[in-house]
Amino acid sequence: MHREDWQKSLMSSMSERRKFINVTTADQGMFKTLTDVEMRRSTYVAVSLGLLLPPFVGGSLMGLIGFYPMPEFFLIFTSYTSVYIAGVIALFAYLTPSMVRFVIGLTQLEQAAARVLAQRAFSRLPWYLLGGVTLYSIGGALSADISLESMGYRQFSLSDHLYNQFGLIPVVLITSFPIFFYYIDSLGRYLGPRGISVTAVPMWAKLLMLGIVTPLLIDSLLIGYYLNRTGYFEWQTLLLWFSLMVLASGGTWLAWRSLQQGILPLQVFINTPDMDLAERARTSLMPLSLDEFGALTSRFAELLSVRNQLSGELHRAEQMANAILDHAGALVLVLDRDGRILRFNRACEELSGYSPEEAIGQYPWDMLLPVEDADQVRKNAFEALAGDPASLKGHYTNHWLTKSGDKRLLDWSNTVLLDDQGHMEFMISVGVDITEQALIEQTLRDSESRLLRFNEELEQRVTNRTQELQSSLKHLNETQTQLVQSEKMASLG
Repeated sequence: MHREDWQKSLMSSMSERRKFINVTTADQGMFKTLTDVEMRRSTYVAVSLGLLLPPFVGGSLMGLIGFYPMPEFFLIFTSYTSVYIAGVIALFAYLTPSMVRFVIGLTQLEQAAARVLAQRAFSRLPWYLLGGVTLYSIGGALSADISLESMGYRQFSLSDHLYNQFGLIPVVLITSFPIFFYYIDSLGRYLGPRGISVTAVPMWAKLLMLGIVTPLLIDSLLIGYYLNRTGYFEWQTLLLWFSLMVLASGGTWLAWRSLQQGILPLQVFINTPDMDLAERARTSLMPLSLDEFGALTSRFAELLSVRNQLSGELHRAEQMANAILDHAGALVLVLDRDGRILRFNRACEELSGYSPEEAIGQYPWDMLLPVEDADQVRKNAFEALAGDPASLKGHYTNHWLTKSGDKRLLDWSNTVLLDDQGHMEFMISVGVDITEQALIEQTLRDSESRLLRFNEELEQRVTNRTQELQSSLKHLNETQTQLVQSEKMASLG
């Protein structure tokens, strides 16, 4: 695919994603990430519901069905039952802060350790919740029986106690389900966005609760109500109850099979990490259902295809950049924000004598710079630039000390890459070896100096010779004048 094609595909995907975000913006409130305060509040709400729903809602439901006399049942909250509920509330008031600290403390651990600990704890959470509510409800039913007996409203035999406990089962499940789903969803909205994603309750368990347990509860409540009101129970009633359970189980199995068909491609993709990503996407990400999971699988495959194309383009661009850097005549040195070497191209390797394995991760002033220049370069160049990227200078020169002990003079040009906060993230230095050029320039300067001194000496000699000639000419003129004067005197004589 050409660059223009995958760019269009990427822009189309981003456009579709923006449309999806715009459509679902109104629904994001219920799926927002929970804060620590909101998670703490959700925990206390779940515990409060677990303490209040079984005695008040569950007990009222059992009274309406016929297990307890109504409205006399509500007087139990002024008797032994109130003492029992107060004791349980005090116990959970003591235990709940520890549970809150455990959940919030998971976010302070390393993600791998937090996931292991969360998986071990939350995989047993449904059983803890169901067991706790069950024990609490059993004790509540016994305390209700004792309260009604102490107030003289009704006397219970052993069979009556067992019958009430049997009638309590659907009530316990009905009151546990809302608390269970509420708290599990709160944990997901708190821990999932923080990278702690575990399977506390698999999909089949949720579907089993909705598809089998819920009809079981409804049928049991109806049969209990019918039995309490009429006292009539025949094998036809039991057969009807069993037939409804078979239908619920079959419908649940078909629903889970359909749901599993949609989930299967994603499960296969996730569970084969040893295979190449592109191969995994090509062989497993094929939608098998016409529902949200099928659409999600298809969309995920498209995004992975675009991702693979972008990765290929990035890999080719990286190869090209590496080839350019390694075959360029200039030295390329990349430092991180701490000053350690991240990139050491072939020109640096050939000049310094150090391999990239020896150089990467080292500080250049500890390995490459002469002792007399190291502190100055570190303080005046790197640290000053890291503290104030605006102080970047175009060029500077310094010496490198090669592995063999030779000293080379280099001319550098720096470029700084900044992060989102405007701090230096990388420094890229491009250098040129100017040792020979400096020697030639020094030789030229020395030659110019010698030529200048020669010119000065020559000028001085010319000046002295001229002065000597002028002096000789003056002396000659004086001698000639004396000879003329002598001749004149001789003529007069």
